[in-house]
Amino acid sequence: FEIDGVGLYPGSKITSMDIDARDKNGAHDARVKFGFTAPAAPAIAADWMAGEFAKKGIKVTRTGDALAGTAKDGDNFTIRFDPDGKAAKGEVLISKS
Repeated sequence: FEIDGVGLYPGSKITSMDIDARDKNGAHDARVKFGFTAPAAPAIAADWMAGEFAKKGIKVTRTGDALAGTAKDGDNFTIRFDPDGKAAKGEVLISKS
């Protein structure tokens, strides 16, 4: 998984995947959602990913331990981190319409 060259926090594992894509009357609508686990607390994983996006020139906004932005290809994305013991679990949603 990557958004403009930024992957998940090191050691993260994808746990679920859901893809929904449609092309109707020339209108494209696509959504990719997947769950993941990360071996760091939510704030640490979110800080790391925000820093990696900044290095690539991708502006993200942060609300708590959630990131939102727009990739260079125009796709919108959100990445949410929730506590899971000493680690994190989360969800990535990428949408295009």
